[in-house]
Amino acid sequence: MSLATPEDVENYKKLFPNGLSDDEDMLELVGLSVDDFNFKVAERLLNEHGDVIYLNLCEKCLSLARTPLAKQCRHCGYDWH
Repeated sequence: MSLATPEDVENYKKLFPNGLSDDEDMLELVGLSVDDFNFKVAERLLNEHGDVIYLNLCEKCLSLARTPLAKQCRHCGYDWH
């Protein structure tokens, strides 16, 4: 995914002349690409709620399984039934 274009920024300024927020953390996130934003959100969720989030990782390649109860890796095909 790409960053906002200069035209996007100008449209944003027209729609929200006073800005949406003066929160520095939020303003930093606005400038990120979609992939970087998603990574930051995932990182924050794991840091703040890691004790209640379960990631079902493949025992062989450590990729994320399709569901929490999956027993076969969609990436490498490893089966842990």
